[in-house]
Parts: sequence; C-alpha cells; structure tokens
Amino acid sequence: MDRQRGINSPNPLKVIIIGAGNVAWHLAGAIKEPYGRVEAVFSRNRTHASQVALRSATGVPVTDIASLPRDGHVYLIAVPDDAIASVAARMPQVRGVVAHTSGTLPIDALKNVVCGGYGSFYPLQTFTAGKETDMRAVPFFIESSNSLASETLDTLARTISDHVYPADSRIRAQIHLAAVFASNFSNGLWGVASDILSQSGLSLNVLAPLLHETLDKAIAIGPDAAQTGPAKRGDTQTIQKHLDRLETPELKELYSNLTNLIIKRQCQK
Repeated sequence: MDRQRGINSPNPLKVIIIGAGNVAWHLAGAIKEPYGRVEAVFSRNRTHASQVALRSATGVPVTDIASLPRDGHVYLIAVPDDAIASVAARMPQVRGVVAHTSGTLPIDALKNVVCGGYGSFYPLQTFTAGKETDMRAVPFFIESSNSLASETLDTLARTISDHVYPADSRIRAQIHLAAVFASNFSNGLWGVASDILSQSGLSLNVLAPLLHETLDKAIAIGPDAAQTGPAKRGDTQTIQKHLDRLETPELKELYSNLTNLIIKRQCQK
C-alpha cells in the first residue's frame, strides 16, 4: 500500500455522505479522484443535499435514505451527535463500512447497522460551510470495529489528510473536550472582547496580532509559561478596575473565575 496517499487499488473509494452540514460540506470537497469519489449525498432537504453534492462534482443528491447506493466502500454519517442513532436506524443494509464523524459518541452507536464494519472518522477542526479549510492539515482520528473497517477508513483518511491517528472512544472524548475549551470557549471570549471594543468604535482586528502571538507562544513553550497579564502579575488594582468597567454580573463573574483559574494554575507551577 502507498502509505502517503493510502491507496492499494487503482479504483477510487466510493463514498456516500449522509448529512449536509458543515462537516459534510468540507468532506465532499476533499474527497477527490483518483483516490476517492463521492457517489451520493443524503439529506431530507434536497437543496442542502444538492449544495454539498456540487462540492464533489460527482455526487448526486438523495432525499430518501432507503435509496442510497448499496455498493459504496464508505458511508460517512456527518450529522449532529443527537441525530446519529436515528439515522443509523434507518440505514439500509450495505456492504461497505459505515462511520460517524463524531468526537464524542462511541462507535457502538453504529453496532446495529448491517454493514461490512463500522467506526469513527473524526476530523479535528472547526468547520463553517463556505469557508475553505486546508484539509491536508486537519488531524483525523480513526476507530474501527474490524480490520476491514480499519483499513478502509485509514485509506480514505490518508487521501484527505497528512495527519491520521488511531483513537478509541475514550481518547476521542478527551480530544473533543480539550477542543471545546481551546476553540469554542475561546471563540466565545473573542465575542465578549469584540463587544467591549465596539463600545469604543473598534473591531476585533486590533487584537489580531495579540491573538496570533498568544497562540504561537502557547504552542511553542506551553500555555503556563506563555501566560501574561494582571492575574499572572498579581496586579489587583488593574483587576479591580476591569471588574468596575464590566456592566453585567455575568461578565464580572466570568472575569473573576478566569482570573482565579490563572492564579491557581500559576501557583501550582
């Protein structure tokens, strides 16, 4: 097998994408011949299915899950976590491998699907439909029920990304939790910062150099070593001034909790 591209056959892997959200949109654009080929995209909403199918240039939109092609190599369920079980229950019998893209659900959520094997195909990235992402840089975490599923999902992942790793359900759950803190919560705080700046007629752009440097340092030397600011310095006067400027009890509490978190982490080092 060519491990760089993950291909052991001259024929492309036939992929069926189930779902038409952000993850599906990016996967459809990343699976390309000669290594992979999107055969169909399922969504009950034909417009949504068509939009994702167009990303692939080969896939056809399908609105009836019972009408999915039965000869696919991989069926990727890219829907919200709370919908995976219901989608899996309606899957027709297929010969290929069925996998969900969830970071939190165990692969046993698919154990009742009649197929050649099942697993998880988890891309670790924040996705927004319409905004391109370098998929070759996105880490993929794979878990499989059998050797066929393992080889097939690994092969497909390597046609998309240069970073493919095995990860069982426990590890994926830990990764997903860390990602929520690092990405979702940080993005929420950027929203707060943007609101504060807007009160002076400024945009988040003024913080761009600071945000890039903060991330670069955290990765290079570790978050604790990279920590700066009034909590790190024990600057109680500045901390109180900041609290006085915040207008809502919720933001005051958030500021205090984050300040105390930083102080506690620094004391432990």
